[in-house]
Amino acid sequence: MQSPDCCTREVDGFPCKRAATVSPVRAIDASAGGEAVLIARPRFDVAVSRIDTPTYAFVKALAASRPLEVAAEIAIELDGGFSVEAALQLLFMSGAIVDVWSSPALSTAKPQLKRLSCAT
Repeated sequence: MQSPDCCTREVDGFPCKRAATVSPVRAIDASAGGEAVLIARPRFDVAVSRIDTPTYAFVKALAASRPLEVAAEIAIELDGGFSVEAALQLLFMSGAIVDVWSSPALSTAKPQLKRLSCAT
């Protein structure tokens, strides 16, 4: 027997439950700012992580194929306490990083990680 406060129907062959009552629509104050989130799909699961403004700028720079050093400088300008290590750990652990390579312009005597490709 179905609960009176919800109904079940199929959408594209999958069961879908929805509330029978609709919440009132509330106005959104766009001037209040927003939140930045990192959304990744490791192993087809959706992982959502709230990130701060410097981390967002860091990820955005990497997604635009900016070198790691440049992305770090952008984030550190926003927050002197920004941790490149913590941001990279988040990106690796969430599965957001899909490829890492060295810039061909770097000396072979001192290889460095220079650019990351992020899933967008």
